[in-house]
Amino acid sequence: MAKITKHPADENPLAFLKEFTEARIAVGTTGTSIPAKALLDFNLAHAHARDAVYSTVDVDQLSADLAEVHLQMVSLCSSVTDRVQYLQRPDLGRKLNSESVKILTEQITGADVTIVIIDGLSSFAINDNAINLLKLLVPRLQDSE
Repeated sequence: MAKITKHPADENPLAFLKEFTEARIAVGTTGTSIPAKALLDFNLAHAHARDAVYSTVDVDQLSADLAEVHLQMVSLCSSVTDRVQYLQRPDLGRKLNSESVKILTEQITGADVTIVIIDGLSSFAINDNAINLLKLLVPRLQDSE
């Protein structure tokens, strides 16, 4: 009786690289397309990325969390008017609007350290991590005085 063995041509020579990266490599093919599972995984990751890009910072919660650790928050805005414009004109996202510039020049003085929290392309990151980072960072800064 013939022994059934895996044909080397069925193996992806790049599959071993998966242990070194989370990138989508060596997903294989099904005809001229990728396998259904790889396509579904990609679509799910893409949906998560879209959710992250279009999410917003919970400013009220962030302000309350900062107040608990005795930090003052000054909310500023960039020159973009909405998320769509930010995605189309990221250069405007790097510039403060005139009202924010005025706030900075008139209200913010004498700070030894200023911590800037910017949502950029993932407000989830701010909502999930900003206060935890500050709870670790601020005591260390205070100890270094």
